[in-house]
Amino acid sequence: MEKILIIGGGQAGFSCAAKLRASGFEGAISIACEEKFFPYQRPPLSKKYLTGQYELKRLLLRSEEYYKKNNIEVLLSAKVSKIKKEKKEVFFDFGEARSYTKLVLSTGSRAAKIFPKESNNCKNIYYLRNIKDADKLKRCLKPDKKIIVIGGGYLGLEIGSIASISGMNVTIVESSERILKRVAGPQTADFLRSIFKKNGVEIIENDVVDSLDVKGNIISNIILASGGKLQTDFVVVAVGGKPVIDLAERSGLDIDLGIKVNKKLQTSDVSIYAAGDCASFDFNGKRVRFESVGNAIDQGETVALNLMGKNVEYKIRPWFWSDQFDIKLQIAGLS
Repeated sequence: MEKILIIGGGQAGFSCAAKLRASGFEGAISIACEEKFFPYQRPPLSKKYLTGQYELKRLLLRSEEYYKKNNIEVLLSAKVSKIKKEKKEVFFDFGEARSYTKLVLSTGSRAAKIFPKESNNCKNIYYLRNIKDADKLKRCLKPDKKIIVIGGGYLGLEIGSIASISGMNVTIVESSERILKRVAGPQTADFLRSIFKKNGVEIIENDVVDSLDVKGNIISNIILASGGKLQTDFVVVAVGGKPVIDLAERSGLDIDLGIKVNKKLQTSDVSIYAAGDCASFDFNGKRVRFESVGNAIDQGETVALNLMGKNVEYKIRPWFWSDQFDIKLQIAGLS
């Protein structure tokens, strides 16, 4: 009997499992979630979950009953520490070994960090990638407090807008010459900059953080390369993500920007596939990764079809969205 093991409880892993069952797959399906939560969606973490409009249960992609009904095993707090490709086995941190016939890596991405040594023990620096991060950040959204957001991409602007709505004094620092440099054109950036300005948010562009002024375990000031010194109560770092490739790398799979996959999303091991933020694929002769819900769904479903022998090639359909103040930004295609 086929035994499909999916490592990662995000959108890509869930989409793969759901597509398998919807397509009539009758073998065993297991999803190993490193966190203690059933598979959940990430985008609302920086939007309605952070504002309190969404409760935890609204983040879940499906209820616990769905997995029981569809005979999908979900392993919670189950971090995989090792893959033995030759024996088709994985080993969990809690000691158990599991065999598989096909393995899917949907390990996602983690927040990129700046000044990790200097800020490791600081209590007032935040990142946002999971529910635990969002819960911590939510507690610091207090009126009249000062918050500095490092990074002027989608995530940084979303957090900045919510902090402003919460009554905080917000400064966003972007290292490029303008916000949204990688993802949108200058007209879009100009429009959104004007919205932030109307709401009292200061945006500093073309400047980088040179150092942190740390007293005890608290960051009190941000020192910019231009010489500026910004006092703050809280710091949020939103400078992008790094693919979670540690497990794949230790297992000897090919790595190139992320976990390297072919057009069918197979890794260098024909029994192992990768999907979502962690996977890198060829696009117009260049190896790329896409961190988006649409990409995670499409790749997860493509893997599912290939696990069933459908011989399907992944076709990219870039689409992104972002909520900032009362503006919804939607982008189709790549700029």
